[in-house]
Amino acid sequence: MIQSQHVDVLIVGAGPTGLTLACDLARRNVRFRIVDKAPEYFAGSRGKGLQPRSLEVLDDLGVVGQILANGRFHLPFRGYDGPTVIGDHDMHAGRVPTPDIPYASPLIIPQWRVEEVLRNRLAEYGARVELATELAGFEQNGDGVTATLVHSGRTAQVFSRYLIGADGGHSFVRKELGVGFEGETWKTERMLIADVRVDGLDREHWHSWPKHEAGWLALCPLPSTNSFQFQAQIPADEPDDPTLERLQQIVNERTSRLDIRLHDATWLSLYRPNVRMVDRYRVDRVFLAGDAAHVHSPAGGQGMNTGIRTLTTLVGSSARYWRELATLCWIPMKRNGYPLPRRYSALRRNFIARSSPGIRASSAEDLRPCNSASITEAAHSLAKRIIPRRPYMPEIALPTRPAATPLEHRPDCLMPFGGRTSHSWPSACAAQPPLQE
Repeated sequence: MIQSQHVDVLIVGAGPTGLTLACDLARRNVRFRIVDKAPEYFAGSRGKGLQPRSLEVLDDLGVVGQILANGRFHLPFRGYDGPTVIGDHDMHAGRVPTPDIPYASPLIIPQWRVEEVLRNRLAEYGARVELATELAGFEQNGDGVTATLVHSGRTAQVFSRYLIGADGGHSFVRKELGVGFEGETWKTERMLIADVRVDGLDREHWHSWPKHEAGWLALCPLPSTNSFQFQAQIPADEPDDPTLERLQQIVNERTSRLDIRLHDATWLSLYRPNVRMVDRYRVDRVFLAGDAAHVHSPAGGQGMNTGIRTLTTLVGSSARYWRELATLCWIPMKRNGYPLPRRYSALRRNFIARSSPGIRASSAEDLRPCNSASITEAAHSLAKRIIPRRPYMPEIALPTRPAATPLEHRPDCLMPFGGRTSHSWPSACAAQPPLQE
């Protein structure tokens, strides 16, 4: 076993959530490591849209220029009934930037491109993701967390003051903590998703066939690539092994056209609606973030957007303490006098509620840990409302920041993620009762 190393923060998982946190810690000169068990970087589009507030976060990190250069605003839908064009529709027509809302509509961009931009930013700070490095176990005490990492058959121990589990929906960290992940998986509601090249369609529209009796079909051009994202509703008895031949068969049947040809698939996936949320976001010095803490419908890019913004609650208010104070778990908020990480669970639960209709927003009682029944009920309600049943999906917009108020200029209001003063949330600073954990 390699001798133990010491860092302030160990990040497990190098998706958008882990990379966003790593970039923010790097610019604050906080010692950290970011590891991922995957042998190579993921190359699929997955979530393909960034919501306005996520763009503000990326602006704050200094990468929004590259993000905008590789994405596109205002990609209109083009609807079809078989080979016949029904019409075009821009869901965000008329939305223009303002000083208070610098990004007025979502940006279409593949998730892998967002991750690439964040990794490049991380490299500018002299840091990198450690691939093929798996977390095998961890133990924590009042001083920190001792994690066991495995790379190329060799084992090493890393001691960190805090561990962040951003390791996806099948999170090892969450399972080791024994944290509940309540909600539902709808096995009868399924869809195929893929990144493919397409001949016979222009790249100026999001092409959609909503009316076929076998289910809807959508083909969305992915900016900064030569590919489209393929999405199609499929029957419950569809084989679990998607193939390019099956995708082509669906296109032929639902478009009644033979000139649309698919080729060069780089990613093929079978998706089942899975809507879940943890009952706790932290256990002592271990925190859960991104898909490790909540999973969503793909509508509106909720997974990537909530992941990017997950740690703004925690890091934005407290990152300046990561290095200076080893006792973050006891740092009081200036306004209400109870520890910040105790508020992390409450604020994240409140944010997910506002991001995802159907999960309860916080009242004084809601800020206390939810039981399994309440989370299952909330997730069931959420699933019924946002599982995509047609390609013209309603926008699942993340909450935008309100106009400036006097509260935003008060020195005792700690602003999330070091954001602009004109964009701070009064609700993030409102006095709230302590959590009972």
